[in-house]
Amino acid sequence: MRVDNFDLIAHSLLFSEDLAPEIAGDRFYMVQIMTRTKDTGEKPRHIRTLFVESREYLLFHKDMIVKLCEMFNARAYISVNRSSYKTGALKMLKELADILENGNYKGVLSLPETVAGKYTCAGSDKKWVVDLDGVTTDEGRWPYIDFIMNEYNEGRGKPNGEIIVVPTPNGSHLLVTPFDVRNFKKRWPDIDIHKDNPTVLYYGG
Repeated sequence: MRVDNFDLIAHSLLFSEDLAPEIAGDRFYMVQIMTRTKDTGEKPRHIRTLFVESREYLLFHKDMIVKLCEMFNARAYISVNRSSYKTGALKMLKELADILENGNYKGVLSLPETVAGKYTCAGSDKKWVVDLDGVTTDEGRWPYIDFIMNEYNEGRGKPNGEIIVVPTPNGSHLLVTPFDVRNFKKRWPDIDIHKDNPTVLYYGG
C-alpha cells in the first residue's frame, strides 16, 4: 500500500515559518529513511537522516526521499515533535562522554540522530501518536476520535486539542495533543499511545 503524507504533514505540523523569530532557526523535525525486516526480509538498514526546519525544505526534498524509499523498499518517518539544535548540542556533550567511557566508539557516528530523537522541545503543540494498526476507514477510527475529543471537552486534556489522522501502511496514526489516558486505556488496553514517536511520511508499498 502506497502512503504519501507529504502534503498532510506539511500543513499539519508547525515549521519555522510558524514560530517566533527568536526560536525559528533553532527548531527542526527529524526525517529518517530506513528499511524494515517486515518489508524486505533482511536486517533493518538506515538509509539517510534529514533535519527539516521548513515546509519549503521538506517539499523540496520530496523527490529525493521518494526515490530513496523506492530504491531500497524503505519507509520515511518524520518526528511529530520538534527538536532544538541548542539543546541537542548540549546533550551531545554528555552522550559523547558516556559513549567514550563505555568504549562504544562506533556510537559516535550516530550521535546526532540519537540525540535528536531522544530530546524534543515541542512545547504547547506537543503531539502523541495513537497507533491504530489495522484501522483504515473513518468509521473504524470514529470511536477513538470521539472518545479523545470528549476527554478534551471534559477538561481531561487541552481544551483546544486537535486530532490529525495519518494513514500508515497497516492502518492509521492519530496525532493528538496530550490528554489523560487512563480512561482510554481502560476501554482499549491494547491500543498503544506513543508519547514521542515518529509517524510515516512516505512508503511506496
